[in-house]
Amino acid sequence: MSGPISVIVPAHNEEAVISGCLERLTRGAQPGDIEVIVVPNGCSDSTAQVARKFGAGVQVVELSKGSKPAALNAGIARASGDVVFVVDADVLVDLHSLRAAAAPLRSDEASVAAPALRVDCSTTSRAVSAYYAVWTRLPYVTEGLVGSGVYGLSRTALRALGPFPNIIGDDALVRTSFPVERRRTVSSTPEGRDACFVVTPPASLRDLLRIEVRRRAADQEMRELLGASGTAPGRQLALAMRLWRAKQISTFSVIVFVFVKIACRVLYAFSRLRGTNKRWRRDESSRARPSQRGVT
Repeated sequence: MSGPISVIVPAHNEEAVISGCLERLTRGAQPGDIEVIVVPNGCSDSTAQVARKFGAGVQVVELSKGSKPAALNAGIARASGDVVFVVDADVLVDLHSLRAAAAPLRSDEASVAAPALRVDCSTTSRAVSAYYAVWTRLPYVTEGLVGSGVYGLSRTALRALGPFPNIIGDDALVRTSFPVERRRTVSSTPEGRDACFVVTPPASLRDLLRIEVRRRAADQEMRELLGASGTAPGRQLALAMRLWRAKQISTFSVIVFVFVKIACRVLYAFSRLRGTNKRWRRDESSRARPSQRGVT
């Protein structure tokens, strides 16, 4: 019989969203179904207190220093499940979606897996929505996506991965460490229900650029650490043009996508010159307006 699913929720000043994340994770759970471990790290708000209100079903392991890799390592050391998921505090995902993604990990069909990604653009600007109309069609998303808020690892994969080093892109490390044939995106349960998680994108173009610079920094970090190669910008732009010619996206979406990619390259170059390219950046705008769209 399979053990519980362990879920690590690293949380740095997440009082605005942690309750919604935990409520969705634990809804309908029976004893032994899921083990949730919240790791508040370097918090100056009430993240830990909010998490403790969920009672014995949610363990809270506080760290004084803000560090996502340290939070992940502390949570994994506490986890007892046969599969371990990492769920960002600003993500909405439920137990049946995690169970579906756990199946290929338990059968050793995959090393790393995640439910399908849904992007809730209902409260974003028109430009941000246009960007995601292209981004959600990139190979990064369509070909064995893991990361972007949720990923699960088998115990064998965890041993192979080892402790998380001090990096800014834990999801980039996981994605890069396992070939595409050992990654799975699971979009439905055996009963035919959707298996997915919901992320809320940045509200404005300025917020989006900040996050895209971080993503580029994480990809560069993987190239330096593992010699990994990312998706070439030229390939992404060529794909955007193919989608536009096929009338799958609008002219406005192409213009925004190209602008963001060029601006991101310029901003990342400046951050390297200033020595701030390895600074952690996160989107505060989505935390100010947590998604209300659930998983049906």
